[in-house]
Amino acid sequence: MALGRWERVLDEALLRAHRAGARRAEAFCAAGASRTVEYTDRGLETYRGSEAAGVGLRVFLGRRAGFSCGQDFSGAGLERLARRAVEAARLADLPAFPTPRARASASDLAILDAAGLGATVADDRDRLEAVLAQALAFDEAVRRVKTVSLRSARREVLVRSSAGTAAGYARSSFALAAGVVAERGGESEMGWESDVASARDAL
Repeated sequence: MALGRWERVLDEALLRAHRAGARRAEAFCAAGASRTVEYTDRGLETYRGSEAAGVGLRVFLGRRAGFSCGQDFSGAGLERLARRAVEAARLADLPAFPTPRARASASDLAILDAAGLGATVADDRDRLEAVLAQALAFDEAVRRVKTVSLRSARREVLVRSSAGTAAGYARSSFALAAGVVAERGGESEMGWESDVASARDAL
């Protein structure tokens, strides 16, 4: 995440919210990237990579709050974001939660596995092949592994508010999943298992 760019986007979103009539506002952005490597029972390997980013805006009119989100970071896009959030606040029936008024230390969260995110696609292949071998060796009834996949992702979040909040953090997530087919006595069953963790070695 290019922090400077997103900080400017958030500051602009807060300014647009104020101009649209909000007394207080809170803006956040979330940006992330992920990759998935998968093997199937046909011996095929697929690789998928993706990136996404978005901005959310929460505004306050008295004790009412409105929210909107989008992926258009232009001036016109942020203008629409602010206008929709203010319109939503005017329609709100419930009182708003307060804005945060503190700073967060990303190091205290312990949810970023930088080393795990640094693993290569070759490392992913080795991990998947180990899972394949383990599944097939578990019992002679396990005839094939239908699919096994490993997903790695990084997400970064920044928050700014008119109350002075300036916080941000980065987190990692990893997901390992496998589906196997067992056959015995003319009958077959399929089983699935998955695991998700913020650290790769915890899978």
